[in-house]
Order: sequence, then C-alpha cells, then structure tokens
Amino acid sequence: MTLYIRPRVCKFCGIAIHKRRDVEDHIRTYHSEQEEDTSLGSNEEIEDENHFAINFANTSDDDGTKAHSPCQQRDNGSQRIATASQSAIESLTAIEKQFNEFRLKRISQELADIEREEALLHQDLHPDQIKPLAIIKKFVSDRLRPAQAQYKYSVRNAKFNLESGIELLSSQYCQEVREIREKYIKECRDDLHRLQKRCAAEELEGKEATEGVQPKGRFSAHYKTDDREMFVKERKIARTRKR
Repeated sequence: MTLYIRPRVCKFCGIAIHKRRDVEDHIRTYHSEQEEDTSLGSNEEIEDENHFAINFANTSDDDGTKAHSPCQQRDNGSQRIATASQSAIESLTAIEKQFNEFRLKRISQELADIEREEALLHQDLHPDQIKPLAIIKKFVSDRLRPAQAQYKYSVRNAKFNLESGIELLSSQYCQEVREIREKYIKECRDDLHRLQKRCAAEELEGKEATEGVQPKGRFSAHYKTDDREMFVKERKIARTRKR
C-alpha cells in the first residue's frame, strides 16, 4: 500500500514546498512583509479577546458575584448586536447623505455642462469643430492649390493662344484686304486709262470731223472723196490695227 503525503503549500502564494526547513526560508525571502502584517493582525485579535475576557470577568451582579450566567451573556450579546446595528445604520445614513449630496452635485454639474454646450451651439462655430475644420481646410488647400495653379496657367495659355490667333487672323485679313484693294485699284486705273484714251480719241475724232481736216499719213491714199463717214470708219479700223 502506497502512502500519499500531501505536499506542504505556502499560505501566501500557494507554491508547493517539499521540505519543512525550506518553508521559513521561503516566507522570509518572499513574504516577509505579509508575515509582519499577519502577525500584527493576530496580535490585535489576541488583545481584543483578552480585553473582552477582562471586561466580561469584571461584570458583577448586585450581590457582588461574578457574571457567568448564560442569560447575562445573551443580554450582553444582544446589546452588542444592537449597538453594532445602530452604528451600522448611522454609518449607512451618513453614506446615503453623502451619496445624495454627491448625486445632487453631479446633476448640477451635468446641467451646467449642458447649458454651456447649448450656449456654444448658439455660437457661429463650436469649439469642438475648430480642429476638424482646420484639418479639412488644410486638406482642401493641399488638394486645391495644384488645381488652382493648373487652372491659372491653362487660362493664361488659352488667353495667349487666343490673342495670337486674333493677331494672325487680323494680319491675314489686312493682307487679303490690301491685295483685293490693290487689285481693284489697278483695274480701276486700267479702266480709267482706257476711258481717258477713248475720250481723247473720240474728242480728237470729233474735232477733226468738225474742222474738216484731211487725214494725213498712210491713210490719205485711201480717201478719194470728202465722205466723212468713210473717214471715221477708216480711223476706227486703223486704231484697231494699231492695238
């Protein structure tokens, strides 16, 4: 039959200790402060028990005998319970009073915060919105700055192209107008020159016809009579041949 021995366990941390002599070393090394607190608590409990025993022994009846009867012990226990209950009730009442004061203070603080928030909402800009709006404005400006620069230079380029196109069309128009004007002026001059020549020729013919001057030169051999009609016809033929 195998005998099972339960290992020793530390009462503070629950670690198993195999040897008895190692228990004191373990407690001294790792739980010295806790051991002091435990010893102090045990000493206080012992002092309370001694004090209670002394008080209980000093209680006496009317005839001077010591109080060791069960009824008196029961009465003393009931009195202690009543005293403890009364003190507990008073402590609970004080705690409830403090809790009510704290609750009223908390409610008044929440109402003040709500009123302050309402006052802030009536303003143009809520303080909690300043930082998000600043971030949004920075993001928009970072994205909008390149677009604005591109738009600016594109507008400038379009304006330059438009002005250059207008200047080119204007120069072409002026050149074409100049060419057309010179063409028509030349035609008008030619027509005017022909008209002047025709007028001069007709004037000369009219003068010769009215004055009766005989033609001279190579056309004089063809005229045997003074017929003016034949003379005019021959002059037209001669002018046509000359041209």
